[in-house]
Amino acid sequence: MYLPEDNVKEPPEGGWPSITPEILQDFGKTSEVISLLHQLPYIRQNHHGKDARAAPWCYFADWDTLSQDVERGRVTGYKLKLLSEGADIQDNVPPHAISLTLGDRDNCVFLLDTKLGIVYGHECPGEIKDNPSRERILDDPCEWALENEADWRGDALAWTVKDFFGVLKDQFLTLSFIPNSPRSVIDIYFIQHPNSEGLIERLQETYR
Repeated sequence: MYLPEDNVKEPPEGGWPSITPEILQDFGKTSEVISLLHQLPYIRQNHHGKDARAAPWCYFADWDTLSQDVERGRVTGYKLKLLSEGADIQDNVPPHAISLTLGDRDNCVFLLDTKLGIVYGHECPGEIKDNPSRERILDDPCEWALENEADWRGDALAWTVKDFFGVLKDQFLTLSFIPNSPRSVIDIYFIQHPNSEGLIERLQETYR
């Protein structure tokens, strides 16, 4: 809808050569996670201040570029885990879960649990929690998860993988998430600056 086509990177035949267990050996993730990252498409991110958001205030991780950075010694796998999962929960995220996002401290954290097939939205907007467009997973992690994982799982919103991406799609279709440039997305939930009064309504009218 807004993202230039060349911003989406499709994996070459055989997968991304930069994403291997050897390169990401100190990333602390399972071989299944590495294999998944090896085959996924990504939104191109160069971390030069001009990257494209995939949701409001949210950048999805380009694990191909990030793995190249590890290979070149620019960052460690451990640091990537910290940056993608956040300092408050990264010690309690298991090896079979991987963040789909990476950004600054305001970036949403979306964690895919590859064993359960569940995506957890950590610190998602309360409006999405109160009015989800797809059925959420509402079980109590305290009844089955490891003690050190139960808190962050219980605090997050949880969906199946299909429904998670469906929620994102629905937010765009209802113009609750609104692109305001080829790289930027805002939402109707944030408090507008006085100088931006009426911006949301003007953008919505443009897309309608």
